[in-house]
Amino acid sequence: MTLTEGSKETIHFDMSPTTNLTDGSDKQEHPSDSATTPLADTHATESAEVRVLRNAQELEGIRDFWMKSVEHPYCDLNFYLQVVSSKATVLRPHVLVLFRGQQPQAVLVGRLDKGRVDFQLGYKRIFGLRARTLTFLHGGFMGERTSENSALFLRSVVRSLAEGEAHVAYFNHIRTDEPLYMEMQKLADPLCRRSFTAPLNHRGMTLARSSEEFLGLLSSKERNNQKRRTKRLQEDFSGQVRLSCYRLPSDLETIVRDINEIAQKTYQRTLGVGFEDTPETRQQLRFALDRDWMRAYVLYLADRPCAFWMGNVYAKTFYSGFTGYDSAYSKYAPGMYLLLKALEQLCAENSDGRVRATDFGLGDSEWKLILGDLEWQEAPVRLFSPTARGLCLSLIHNATQTLDVAGKKALKRLQLIAHVKRLWRKRLRQDETGEHSSQRKPS
Repeated sequence: MTLTEGSKETIHFDMSPTTNLTDGSDKQEHPSDSATTPLADTHATESAEVRVLRNAQELEGIRDFWMKSVEHPYCDLNFYLQVVSSKATVLRPHVLVLFRGQQPQAVLVGRLDKGRVDFQLGYKRIFGLRARTLTFLHGGFMGERTSENSALFLRSVVRSLAEGEAHVAYFNHIRTDEPLYMEMQKLADPLCRRSFTAPLNHRGMTLARSSEEFLGLLSSKERNNQKRRTKRLQEDFSGQVRLSCYRLPSDLETIVRDINEIAQKTYQRTLGVGFEDTPETRQQLRFALDRDWMRAYVLYLADRPCAFWMGNVYAKTFYSGFTGYDSAYSKYAPGMYLLLKALEQLCAENSDGRVRATDFGLGDSEWKLILGDLEWQEAPVRLFSPTARGLCLSLIHNATQTLDVAGKKALKRLQLIAHVKRLWRKRLRQDETGEHSSQRKPS
């Protein structure tokens, strides 16, 4: 059956029989309205129903549950609806909702995207293939995140792939200690190929309730380092060191102008992953500013923007976004100076303890290692459809992953990873600026 935009799939699960999800037995045709499929759980007493919602009108029916459960700003229902309606590569919503009785118990937030699946080695993109992708958002599993609910959601995703709705399902970095990831490892449907990418560290920091408490939690070495940074800046830019925090709708143009001036000098810009002034960026910034989520910190030296850090305060957490600095000022360590000053300011405004943590995101950047006291692991997972294109995507993806992992292991064994990264980033900066000699000095 071909599913059209706005249609709704309903799958009922009778929880009393003992058929296992991972035995590959779920091969019945996609029902026109609903079907009943057994699942192992001898303790459950009421049936579970998974519905796939494919338009905004249907999503409004679960608004109250969604907004009570959401924790990540990118999964906020209003933000999600704006992205789905405005982003050219998004075809429609694809949101799984699990009901028991008449009440929603869990939600898995996704969308159907059209575009290209890229294959890369390290930073280098090799090529891409066109594909339809079911993209499930980071932080999009909301409500009761149990093994049972995870297994039910996975069955629905596998069914959608088998029906040809998409060529691949992409789960954007899920925690490896949570049931959804564990159930994926058990999945044994012969028609659904999986790809697990090596987990990455995700770091954060418990947020203090005052600037004094925050400074007291820093190591003595880092406090002394910050004193030296401050002294050097005061000596060279006496009275001209300024940190601004932008959070009002009227600040939009200043944020875009000054942060973009810095971002275009960073290696992230060359990789296509840093801040960039686009209509989509402006729309998202305006959305966050209108709701008092956004905190955009910019460090100015002699009125020139030289470092920035931006993020969103949402549901008791400050979620770190883009960060960067102008390498012409690197001797002052402006990025680290700014991060500490911004965190000090965040803590000073947190006397009521409303914001409990700062989410630094993925990776092992030095500043995350120095400041973070929270750590867990996350990994992206892909499930491929049992179609010719799905098989092709699976084979190429696994081949490039194998080469990438082998290369990283070799560099790690030779203790060259950090050195190669520095050289690559330096080369990217040179390619962007056209400089191939020493870094330019600030005027």
